[in-house]
Amino acid sequence: LLERQQVIDMHIACVGELTHTISNRDLNLEQNASAYSSELQHRINELKEKQQVIDSQAVCIVERDADLELLAAELQAKDCALQNKDSESQHLRQVAESQASRLEATIKENVKAIALRDTTIEENTTQLQERQDSIETHVEKRHVKEEEIVRLTTALEDTAMHLQT
Repeated sequence: LLERQQVIDMHIACVGELTHTISNRDLNLEQNASAYSSELQHRINELKEKQQVIDSQAVCIVERDADLELLAAELQAKDCALQNKDSESQHLRQVAESQASRLEATIKENVKAIALRDTTIEENTTQLQERQDSIETHVEKRHVKEEEIVRLTTALEDTAMHLQT
């Protein structure tokens, strides 16, 4: 009985050491998770700021697009009036068409740039969410391990009490 009690005491000491080690690891994990969560939140805030910049740029582009459409309409009206004039008028019409073409190209480039920025923001947001999910999964696993340790400790204590009686 004394030998069994010594074995039980040894097991309880081992469980105590494991509990201490796991508690230290849990503390480290919590600190790391907290730091990583803060970093993720910082990155999310940076992305939100970038999104605001992109949104304001998009508004400017839309306004410029409206201005460009008005300018294109004006150029087309001038073109119709100039078609009946001499060769100098023909030259002016060609210049107006060239400007309209460049404006259309600028509009298309701006639209592509906005689409690329939106895609990048979506990808970054997805990556951040995946990282956040991974942290949450890790924390859940840690809680399961803690519950298992508590269950094993309780079982050992129950066994010790049973053997003592």
